[in-house]
Amino acid sequence: RRAIPGPMAEAGREQAAAAAAGAEIGEEEQPARSFVPNWRKNEARSHKAGTRSTIFWVKENPRYRSFKRDGKLVANKEPARYVMGSTYAGDWLHNKRHGFGTQTWASGNKYQGDWKDGKRDGTGTLWIKRGSKLQKEYTGQWRANKRHGLGVFYDPEGNKHEANWVAGRKNGRGKLFYVDGSVYEGEFEDDQRCGLGVLTYANGNRYEGHWFRDLREGTGSLFYLSSRKVLRAEWVDDSPTCGVYSDWDDAAETKSAEAHHAFKLPDLGLATPDNVLSQALKHARLARAEKHGQKESSAAAPAPVAFNQDGDFTPSFSDEELNDIAAAFAAIDSEGSGAVEGQQIVEVLKELGIFPSDEDMEQILDELGAAPEDQVTLQAFIGLLASLRSPEDESDAETELEGKDSTDDHEEA
Repeated sequence: RRAIPGPMAEAGREQAAAAAAGAEIGEEEQPARSFVPNWRKNEARSHKAGTRSTIFWVKENPRYRSFKRDGKLVANKEPARYVMGSTYAGDWLHNKRHGFGTQTWASGNKYQGDWKDGKRDGTGTLWIKRGSKLQKEYTGQWRANKRHGLGVFYDPEGNKHEANWVAGRKNGRGKLFYVDGSVYEGEFEDDQRCGLGVLTYANGNRYEGHWFRDLREGTGSLFYLSSRKVLRAEWVDDSPTCGVYSDWDDAAETKSAEAHHAFKLPDLGLATPDNVLSQALKHARLARAEKHGQKESSAAAPAPVAFNQDGDFTPSFSDEELNDIAAAFAAIDSEGSGAVEGQQIVEVLKELGIFPSDEDMEQILDELGAAPEDQVTLQAFIGLLASLRSPEDESDAETELEGKDSTDDHEEA
């Protein structure tokens, strides 16, 4: 039996034709999809950003290469071709360690702390594998993989360094605790003791003074605990060259009398001890200036001073003379900083009624061990005047003072 098409069949055929035509139009409007190779997809997945779990690095086993070359001469069994290398767990940015994370190297060394652009930067702690033990080496601030800022460093000898660090080296104030019990507290420069510092020895003796290139250099005092004596001296290459040895009177630090080996100092037999000491100081400082140059000599002993026969760090000037010197110095030190430039010393001398020539000023700066742009303190200036003062000047001053006293007595009468 043959079906006769009716109105409903015709309508169905028209709808089907319209749907087919619409499908063809839709396919033409859809853009063609670009092909992305698998290697590019995998490479994109390997880029690290954000917090990641532990990532492992592997490296080729050197024993494997030796086995392939020498066979059973190296091992009876073929070793693994690859072995574990470094590991890292933490934050990433642009495929670099950035943020907080923990890195463990194949050697066993470990760092935990802040990172920036793939380098240790910020605050963190580094442990070093020494033998079979993992020991803390440094904890503190970092910059570009180097110690930079405040931090504590433990060296292989067991000494402890608490200091400010610049590019991996101590600079500025700090403390150094030695394994033998001695302690240094003071200034550092380029990883060495340099400037003012105090070294307390394990036996209780103490040095207070200047340092240069890790040695005692310049003005300093060495206090002997057992004998209650003190040596105030000028130091060169870690040894005293000239100074005053006297009793150490410090009741606050005095312990039991049985612990001390005190003895009486003999009377000084020199006729003019101040002059002898001043000349010795002068020669020591000139020798330092010739050895290190003016710049380095100034750093070694920025404040040279003179000693009197009692062992104090004050020159043999009267109170009136000291007041005049201080007033002249203050007239040039308009900012009240307590120091003037070396080239301004000539102005201070003019305030005192002294008019040196250019040649004299060169010699004065040599005496100070300072360059024209270096800072010179009042104490250093007084020490200079004391070292340049001749015995005749002192005798004239004493005669003038005696004459003044007799005049005052006559006026009172």
